Formats: sequence, structure tokens, C-alpha cells
Amino acid sequence: MNKIFIWSAWWAEHSQTSYQSTIVYDFFSKNWYDIVRLASDSDYILLNWYPFDNYEEKIGLLTINYYKKQYPNKKIIVFWSIPDMIYWIKEIKDIIFIWYSEYYKFDELFKKNISINDIEVWRIRFFIPLNLESITLWDLEHNSLWDNISIHSDYKLSEKDLNITVDDVINNTYSIDKILEYPWKYNYYLDSIDNYYVETTRWCWFKCSYCSIQKVSWFTKSFPIEKIVRNIKKWLSEWAKNIIIIDEDCWSYWIDIWLDFAFLANEIDKIDYDFNIKLYYLEPYSLETYYKKINKNFWINRVTYARITLQTTSQRILKLMNRNYNIERVLEISEDLKSINKNIFLWAIVIYWFPTETIDEFKDYFRLLKYFQCIDFLCYAAKKWTKSFNMINNSYNDIYKKSLMILKMKKIYGDRIDPVIDDFNLRTKVLKSCY
Repeated sequence: MNKIFIWSAWWAEHSQTSYQSTIVYDFFSKNWYDIVRLASDSDYILLNWYPFDNYEEKIGLLTINYYKKQYPNKKIIVFWSIPDMIYWIKEIKDIIFIWYSEYYKFDELFKKNISINDIEVWRIRFFIPLNLESITLWDLEHNSLWDNISIHSDYKLSEKDLNITVDDVINNTYSIDKILEYPWKYNYYLDSIDNYYVETTRWCWFKCSYCSIQKVSWFTKSFPIEKIVRNIKKWLSEWAKNIIIIDEDCWSYWIDIWLDFAFLANEIDKIDYDFNIKLYYLEPYSLETYYKKINKNFWINRVTYARITLQTTSQRILKLMNRNYNIERVLEISEDLKSINKNIFLWAIVIYWFPTETIDEFKDYFRLLKYFQCIDFLCYAAKKWTKSFNMINNSYNDIYKKSLMILKMKKIYGDRIDPVIDDFNLRTKVLKSCY
């Protein structure tokens, strides 16, 4: 029986990547494969992470490069988020790529009694690579989920490391001398015991101008309502209290089966149990469209958490992003949600430094503190073959100035400001090299 090693980087609260990797972990575990702690002991090395910007993309390339050169005779599988988001890495030879729409390939490649399509994730495993500081680690020592776990790395990313390119990996021209593989390299931790995850749809059908997923986002798979309700009831019978809808975008539930999320939400609301719903993630256009179609009780007594991908407060920039909703109307809905449900936690995501963004448009993001308990600030990354890639971008000094302003605001507002700017100096240097 083949031995399997899984590497999966988890950052911040992007649980989708960990969910994907947990499906794969459970597939091998339930089919009695030996999941090993050392890549050197494995027959297959599986890699997954979420390269949402150029910095994370570089770290992913370092990781692929490391395993490719360190273990040239082992079979390497790079799956789901990676090829879908930076699909030009498919030029790298001697690696198997499995796209998010290609779940069936796991069944084809490996002997199995249980199909990967029949795997139902109970609790997410957060896979943490300990030899690269590629993820956000600041809260692990004190977060109740981690139970006194202390994590450190002896290897610091350098500016040289982040100069790696896809061509370097293809041509085997990048050294791996500095990267160490820990004896305890393969690690994972279970999410908190009261969180249970339900997937309603896979992938996202929106065509945002800045997203490289648009090349493959024609793939959307919505699960039957009967299966979703059955899974929720199953977890509730295990004394679950928090049901997390884990989708890349909840509102994409409908495009392939012609049922909208409002219909699904109303069916979930009918379940006669005491439980809470957390929503990852809500696209504002659909929220604006379907908000009133959903039973009010769903918002009042079910939903305790909702993350809204607002992305900007400027209608001008929104148009450049190829998104279409009334921002002020979405903010009104957030106010209404807070008025009818005092316990709901609303989290907004914005993308700053989008091409042509002015300093006044940037400063306007901070008024979202009136509407949301927390704001994620993601820095725009110009990805190849996206529509926004050829737009005239602002200067490196502009991003540096705006990033510093976010960090200063975090000192004032604490956890209400969540900048994805760990390793700030390195991240901005990478951005400088890219633009």
C-alpha cells in the first residue's frame, strides 16, 4: 500500500484550503493508506495551499521546488487551490496536477473502497508547515483552539527566497540548500470540537477582474438540498451547535441546479434543532438580491457569523473589479442584520491598492467600522491573465503608505482591523519586485 505525505498551508481563517486537504486526508485514512509524518518515508507527496497574492505564490513555489528537487524519484501531486489559482505552473514537469473540478482523479489514481465523492468531513484538520513561515502564526500560542501549542520556525524567509519564479522551478535552477525539513515536519491540528462543516457548493461562478480563478470558475457544483439537510441533521445528532457553511461563496449555490441560496437557507431554517449557522462567504450582489427572500428567523435565530466580500466602498472601483451591487444598500443590510440580531458577528473583506485607487477612496474603507465588527484588508495582487493585470497600477510607495496606515489603525482598533500583512517588510518587497 502506498505511503502518503500531505503538506497543506493554512493562513488566517481561510478554512477552505484546510477543508479541501481534510477531504484528501480522510480519503486516504478511510481507505487504509499509511499517512506518514516524513516526506522521505512517502511514495506520494501531496501539496495544497491558497496562493491568494504574489507573496503566498512565492512561498508555494519554494515548497514545490523543495520537494521536487529533494525527492526527484517520488510522485508529487499538487491539487485544487494551487493549479486553479496559478494554473501556469502546469508547465512544471513530472508533477501531477489535480484541479478542483477533478476530484475523480483521486479515485482513478488510488485503489479505494470509499470514493472521494463520498467523504464527509467531520472536523477540519489545520495542516501547518513548520519549516516555512508561510502562514499567520501570531495567535497560536494563546488561542483556545490550540491548547498551549507553541510553534516556531528556525528558518526565516529572505528577500532572495522570494525572487523565485515558475521558470526557476521548471528549469531546476533554484537552490534548496537553506530549507530544512523538520523531523516533525508533517503536523496537523483539529479545529475546535463544537464546529461542524457542511459544504453546499464547490467553487465560485463570479468573474471578478482581479481573480485568476475566473479561468476555471465555469466549474460550480451545487449539492442536493436533501443531502445538505441530511448532513446538518447528522452533525446535530452528534450534539453539534455551530454549523459552518464552508463554501468559497455561499451564493454560488444555484448556478448549476437553478435553486438559489434563499431557498436552501429557508430549508435549513426548518430543521427542528437548536443550532447556529456561520457563513463563509457571502457575495454582496446576491445578499442584496436575496436578503428579503430568506426567512427573518434564519437571520435572527440561526446566523451568528457572516463574512461579506465587500471588496471596496467605491462604486467606481467596483465597476473595475467587474462586480455589480449597490455598496450603500449592502451596508444598509448589515445595519438591518445588527438591529434584528444583536449577537451576529459581521466581518467585511476589502481589497486595497486596486489599480487607480485614490488615497481618499482608500481612507473611506475605515468607515466600515461602523457596520462591521472586523475588517480584513487584503492587498491587491496583479495576477497574470486576469483582466485587471493590464490596468495602470499605483506605485510601490502608494502601497507602502497605505499598508502602514492599516497597521497604525490596527493599533487603535485592535482586533477589529485584520491586515493580512504578516512579514510586512518582506511582503512589500515582493510586491515591489512584481510591479
